[in-house]
Amino acid sequence: MNGVWTRPILLKKVNQIRNNDIFKGETIRRMVLSFSSEKGDDLMIKAMKKFFLYPLLILLQFSGIILAIVLENLSSEKMGVARYLIFKKQQFESTYFTPQLILIYTIVLGIGAIICILLLLTKGKSRGKIIMLIVAVPANIIGIIFMQFNKDLEAYHFFIIGMLIVIAVQYFWIMKFFKQESKST
Repeated sequence: MNGVWTRPILLKKVNQIRNNDIFKGETIRRMVLSFSSEKGDDLMIKAMKKFFLYPLLILLQFSGIILAIVLENLSSEKMGVARYLIFKKQQFESTYFTPQLILIYTIVLGIGAIICILLLLTKGKSRGKIIMLIVAVPANIIGIIFMQFNKDLEAYHFFIIGMLIVIAVQYFWIMKFFKQESKST
């Protein structure tokens, strides 16, 4: 959207230069072409990325949690879903969610929460950083609480997987944002 609004302004400047007869036709054409190919298209691409990429990533983040909520609600109504959840519960408890791995996941989430709090206190100066870190800290804490106390749910492991997806995407956003900032400085 920014490119759409800035093009008329820059073309107006080009027309003002043309009216002053400082530059002749070829120079003006080069200026217009370079602007339209460099500035305007880049701004439009950035706007499209923000418009499509962020909602898509947010949908990806919370799709795992939404799936777990749907499975939990269907487990009391549909026998096939209940059987599937019992089978997956046994399978997950013997592979990915053993007590030792749950302890490791909890420690990693605790360290992640501490790092996010420290980043929020030290480097949280822009609005984007603050929002990302404010979402990441509670997600880590909720993940820790959920891993330790809500084991009586039928879709418990799916809730944990959904929370880990949310936290992984938040970490990816935070690393990408800080990497872009370090390149610009």
